[in-house]
Amino acid sequence: MHTVVKDVANKFARRTRLKLLALDPATLSPELVDFATRFPELQLTRHEADYDHSTVFTYEAFDRQLAEAEKAFEELDQLAGRPDYNAFLAAILLVGRGQLKT
Repeated sequence: MHTVVKDVANKFARRTRLKLLALDPATLSPELVDFATRFPELQLTRHEADYDHSTVFTYEAFDRQLAEAEKAFEELDQLAGRPDYNAFLAAILLVGRGQLKT
C-alpha cells in the first residue's frame, strides 16, 4: 500500500490528471500539493530507517523527521472534507484496488 500512496502522491504533487477522477489538477490546494510532495520523501526516510542498515540516524535527526511526519499528517487532517482531499483518498483506494491507473 505504501507504493500506491507514493504513486498517487507523486501524481498530485505534479498536478497530473488521473483518469476517472473528475477533478481539475489546477484546483488542488497548495496544502495538498505540499503534502503530496513531502510524502514520498518521508516514506523514503522511513524505508531507509527500516531497511537500510548502513544508514545511521542521530537522535536529533530522528526527532526532526518524526516531527516533520507528524506535522505533515496534522496538516493533511486539516483538509478533511475538501474536494481535493476526498479525491486524494479516493485515488489511493481506487489505485490500490486496481480500478485506477497512475
